[in-house]
Amino acid sequence: MSAEVELVKKLVSSDLMVAAVEIPSNHKSKPLVVDDLEEVLARFDYQLARNIYQVLIRKGTTIPKGLAGLARTYDKEGDAEKAIRCYQEAIAYSSEYPFYQALAALQIRAGSDDQAAQTLLHALGLAALDDEQRFDLHKSLGNSYTRLGEYAKAEHHYRKAYELNSKSDILQVNVGSLALQKSDLEAAQKHFQRALELNPGNDKAISGMGMVYLGKNSLAKAYEHFVKSLRLNLNNLGAIYNLVKCAYELKRFDEASELLRRYIELNPVNTNILYSYAGILYHQGRHEQALAQTRKILEANPAHAGAKELMELAQAKLA
Repeated sequence: MSAEVELVKKLVSSDLMVAAVEIPSNHKSKPLVVDDLEEVLARFDYQLARNIYQVLIRKGTTIPKGLAGLARTYDKEGDAEKAIRCYQEAIAYSSEYPFYQALAALQIRAGSDDQAAQTLLHALGLAALDDEQRFDLHKSLGNSYTRLGEYAKAEHHYRKAYELNSKSDILQVNVGSLALQKSDLEAAQKHFQRALELNPGNDKAISGMGMVYLGKNSLAKAYEHFVKSLRLNLNNLGAIYNLVKCAYELKRFDEASELLRRYIELNPVNTNILYSYAGILYHQGRHEQALAQTRKILEANPAHAGAKELMELAQAKLA
């Protein structure tokens, strides 16, 4: 059999026919059979998957699904612009809830909350939405309008979401975050506490309580809440930076040092986090380790003025 053409059988949906698919010339696989088109995405390069979807589109019977499939391949490759365009074309052929949902998520990630809000509003007009879908749309609209600073619209959609599901701890956190942005600490505290009643392990609600206490200048309580939140979920940069801020104010460095070390072990180099960690190590009297961290920072960013200054301070202590 030619290396350029293989048959891919039994594709994901019952209306998808067996298709002759052009394989990229550098592809090393043997002829194969798959039960699910998503398996192709998982097992092979995205160009192969795109070729499969393009065949389906040319067949003319599965154009919306094919376009959505193309969008997923571009999304996985980090090409948001092409992924967004493919989802928009899929919606033009068929207004399906998953297409709107995926398009809005891409627009939010791209920082286009205004466009995401329009996408979500259009999705609300779809027929046959169930309550869970309507809840998710209103909650997402509330989040987008909060980020846009359109607080009245955010509150409107959060109220609609609450009418559909009053037991959502995630919604309570979102409403609490809106209250924080409006500097209404009492309302924020009420919503974060309600979220914790619904789910005591909600790390964002715990971090939110830390923000409330920080706003009230109760630094010890804020510090404790940021520590507790990060022990549940390290990947919260806002909580990390606020923890560091409290650590310096309180001269309490042990928990912050441990959590920063763990974060650095698990994540790619972030010079801001490294600088915070180096500073804490210095204040703990761990000057050699602080010096080692400043060297890492300067390897990544030779112009980092703070790291240069901290390096000189650490070297002076070791002299």
